[in-house]
Amino acid sequence: MWLKFNARKAWGYRADSSITTHPIAGDVPNTQAADSIFDGITYAKGAAVLRQLLSLIGEELFSKALHRYFKSFEFSNATLKNFLSAIEAEVKNS
Repeated sequence: MWLKFNARKAWGYRADSSITTHPIAGDVPNTQAADSIFDGITYAKGAAVLRQLLSLIGEELFSKALHRYFKSFEFSNATLKNFLSAIEAEVKNS
C-alpha cells in the first residue's frame, strides 16, 4: 500500500513542478472547470498533504476530526475552511 502511495505522491510532485501547476484547493465556478483540475496535484499531492496532517496530529485525533467533520456536514456542502476548523477544534480539545 505504501509503495503505491509513494509512487502516486511522486506523480503529484512531478505534476506540481510543471508549468501547469495549480493549488491543491481553489475556487471551482462550474463543472467544466472541475473537470479540468483533477490531476496528479489534486489527487496524489492532496493525499500526501492529508497523510502529513495525519502524521502531525496523530491517527486518533485525525480520526476524531474526520468524524466531527463528516457528522457536521452530512447531507450538505462543506469547504476547506470547514475541514480545517474541524481539525483545529479536535486538536484544541485534546
